[in-house]
Amino acid sequence: MRNKIKDLFNFMLLFFYSKLSSRLQKIILKTFYKTFFFELSKVRFLKYYMVKIKNKSYPCVEFKDKVKLVGFLPTKYQLILTKKIFKNIPEKYIGVIFDYITRYKYSHLGIAIDKFDSPLNQINKNIFFHPQHLNFLREEKTIKEREREKVSKIFYPKKNWIILEIGSYTGFGALKFAKTYIYNGKIISFEAVKENYQISMMNKKLNNVKNWTIVNALIGDNKKKKQFDVVDRQADFTEEKYIRGNLIKKQNIKKNLTLKDLLFTYGPNIDLLSLTINGSEVEAIKSIQNINQKYKPARVLVPGWYKLNKKPRSKVILPILKKMGYKTILTKGNFIFGFIKSRIH
Repeated sequence: MRNKIKDLFNFMLLFFYSKLSSRLQKIILKTFYKTFFFELSKVRFLKYYMVKIKNKSYPCVEFKDKVKLVGFLPTKYQLILTKKIFKNIPEKYIGVIFDYITRYKYSHLGIAIDKFDSPLNQINKNIFFHPQHLNFLREEKTIKEREREKVSKIFYPKKNWIILEIGSYTGFGALKFAKTYIYNGKIISFEAVKENYQISMMNKKLNNVKNWTIVNALIGDNKKKKQFDVVDRQADFTEEKYIRGNLIKKQNIKKNLTLKDLLFTYGPNIDLLSLTINGSEVEAIKSIQNINQKYKPARVLVPGWYKLNKKPRSKVILPILKKMGYKTILTKGNFIFGFIKSRIH
């Protein structure tokens, strides 16, 4: 019931916002989402066009920093927020421009090193910002600044790192890291949703990235599983999806692997593991809790805000990581940063 009231309240706010003039919308954005509006105003692109993937068309935008991004059509929230600001751009490209900021420039892989000054105390921040945009380590006021900067340096990527990314979506974050940081190393991404995987492959091709491998596979703990749920274009293993009443689609599993399989295949010496699998993080971490020390990733990024039995999954994940020898940092929003001191060099 609480979620329905919250959704109705958010819808009403968006409805009234959408009826305002572009001038008033800009004033609101500059007042309540000042940093985000500033980032939007800085976006520069060269051209936009549609590309075909398996007989379906997707919006593509070429940005001035020489990156080409293919993504989905905009959501209603993205349209309402920015449609009157980008007056001269066809609506179908607005989603890619929006995600250029939230998924490329400030990606989930950079959550320990980026600083967005996101609106932590603003009403309805959840409408426009994914939780990972509210959990950047360097913005976390519950952790002393000296500790924040120390841990941020530990997670700052080096050119020869090996990164395992579980849950890639359309690949914007992995693309950013492959082009910007890991040019002598490699990133191996796993994406369960076939359409997202196909878009990621197109992003890799258009940007001519050689050090990025993408695999269409579900990473879980049950190899016998034949299907999984897709909610809002992403694999979803949370309890909330049923509570929210979202449209749930079923997708057959092409390839089913465990996290333990991956570490044995691509390890040892994994420098960073990013685990964003929408509610299946507990099962994944449990599958590697008894693994040999040399196969444990040196650093892990794990969202722990998804609920399990009405409690954040961080309550289960943190003790396991500590028992495995990880030094852990937890943000107020239940995001987990973990690292093994002896593996940091």
